[in-house]
Amino acid sequence: MPGSPAFAAKPVYPTLTDAEEEKLADGKPVLRKSGDGDESGSVVGIQRIHATEAAVWRLLLSFERIPESNDAVVFAVDYTAEMSRTPPSGCRYVDVHYQLEVVGQTVLYNIHHTYYPAQRYLDWTLDDQKDNDIDSTVGSFSTWPVEGHADQIDFLYTTRVDTGRSVPEWVETLLTRTSLKGYFKFVKKEAER
Repeated sequence: MPGSPAFAAKPVYPTLTDAEEEKLADGKPVLRKSGDGDESGSVVGIQRIHATEAAVWRLLLSFERIPESNDAVVFAVDYTAEMSRTPPSGCRYVDVHYQLEVVGQTVLYNIHHTYYPAQRYLDWTLDDQKDNDIDSTVGSFSTWPVEGHADQIDFLYTTRVDTGRSVPEWVETLLTRTSLKGYFKFVKKEAER
């Protein structure tokens, strides 16, 4: 159903190992493949950022800047105004059309985002009312205060992508792990300016 949330609630912050805690403290992202079986398109990532949540959310909601984080993204265009959707109280909808271009392969897809500012959380799902070159995707952004550090937050990113049979599996990897590393680097750099 268009406009329904991708998840029932904000994801739970994962329990980290000592090694993962060290990586975050060193400014490196923690990436985990998620799910069972051959869910190659599922990933969870965390990046520690030395900035306020407000600064990070300004970047996370600037979808038009996503191409700056990944050379494969040709554009990210907001089409929210075209949609006649009314968000639930306290929420905001952002609908974005993406185009990727990699080694001559063009991938187009459209995403419904729902932003829950009070929960510091955003989720997304594929807009199945439009033509898409991938079969499905769901995911979320959320931010988490770092205990004892008012100037730091952890940015948690979860996603699952199924490109379907018509799109090569390496595109799934690009849409999850590869692009996530670039996006973390971009958000951290820009937020910490």
